[in-house]
Amino acid sequence: MVEIRLFNPDAQLYSVHTDLICLSDYPEDETILVLSFFGYTSVDQVRDEWGDAANQIISECIFEHYGPIALEPLVTGLSFEQAQSFIDNYIKER
Repeated sequence: MVEIRLFNPDAQLYSVHTDLICLSDYPEDETILVLSFFGYTSVDQVRDEWGDAANQIISECIFEHYGPIALEPLVTGLSFEQAQSFIDNYIKER
């Protein structure tokens, strides 16, 4: 997952963060706890609502929950357009 975050609102500067989320690294009780912060009560609820996209939604919830405290930025101090360009190039290289 790759994300742009506003880290300096006054200067409108952004950072780019990335992480690989492996759902098997998260025990079910921890996953359910994280999902609860996003209004879900169970993994089954996410699967019922999102079908084939459920794992992506669960991964995004984990990324959003842990990201602000756990991830070092790949790059920081960019305009939003520069951050988007950085992500485009980052994805093309992988």
